[in-house]
Amino acid sequence: MRAGYSQELRIGGQTEYAIIETKDGKVRIRQDDSPRQIGVKTGWISQPPQQIVNLPYRIVVTVVSATPPEMDDIVH
Repeated sequence: MRAGYSQELRIGGQTEYAIIETKDGKVRIRQDDSPRQIGVKTGWISQPPQQIVNLPYRIVVTVVSATPPEMDDIVH
C-alpha cells in the first residue's frame, strides 16, 4: 500500500460485525462487537507475517509480502 492510501471494510451486519481499516501501509480491526475485543486491542500491524485474529467472527488478517522477510536469527 502506498502512503496516504486508506480504506475501511465492514464485515457482517448490524450485530456481529468488524470494521477493518487500512492506512499508510498498516492494517487493523478498528471496531467490532465481539465480547473480548482481542482483535481491536491488537492494534496496527504492518510487517509480514503479523496477524490479527477475531475468533468469534472467524476473521484472520495477515500481512503478506512478495519479498522474503529478513531473518533475525536461525535456531538449531
